[in-house]
Amino acid sequence: MSAKFIVFEGTDGSGKSTMIEEVREHLRVKGIKARFVYDPGGTEIGQQLRKVLLDPKNEAMTPLTELLLYSASRAQLVGEVIRPALARGEIVISDRYIYSTLAYQGVAGEISEEVLRATVMTGCGGLEPDHIIYLDIPAEDGLRRAGRNPDRMEQKGVFYMEEVRQRYLGMFDTMPPSRATIIDATESILEVKKEVLEKIDLLF
Repeated sequence: MSAKFIVFEGTDGSGKSTMIEEVREHLRVKGIKARFVYDPGGTEIGQQLRKVLLDPKNEAMTPLTELLLYSASRAQLVGEVIRPALARGEIVISDRYIYSTLAYQGVAGEISEEVLRATVMTGCGGLEPDHIIYLDIPAEDGLRRAGRNPDRMEQKGVFYMEEVRQRYLGMFDTMPPSRATIIDATESILEVKKEVLEKIDLLF
């Protein structure tokens, strides 16, 4: 099986992490090996940056600092893990990628779209996935589902998260079905799982 890079995206509480675990088990049963990563993090250096980014104590972090730290973590992940794995012909499945940064860090409007996109593409070295699966859920429903102690991003509240969602939809609505799939995450877990696994089977 040839190398393939698949990305899952979604706002907080969309069930993204749960569906990735379903995919992991589904591929295992089918005898398909895949490398699973998460962004930010996924490397020793990236994990240290992730802690800084999500720590609620760092409320003084500026939007530009936030953007650069996310891009730095991703640069390490791409260089250390993703590109080498793809070069070996492996399947890589990532929990978040560049689209999270374009959506979340693009909301505040304190960074121009030009700087945002240039920084993001520099950080990932121009590497784009073969396919994106986006789990869509209204922000209020997602935050209610998340339920736990909110991290620094979740503390920004429902209006911020709904703007993030709209930026996500704006990106993926313009992509052809061969590049991105939008799945209604308000459906039952079984229905969402069915749709996700059907798409995975089509990709592999």
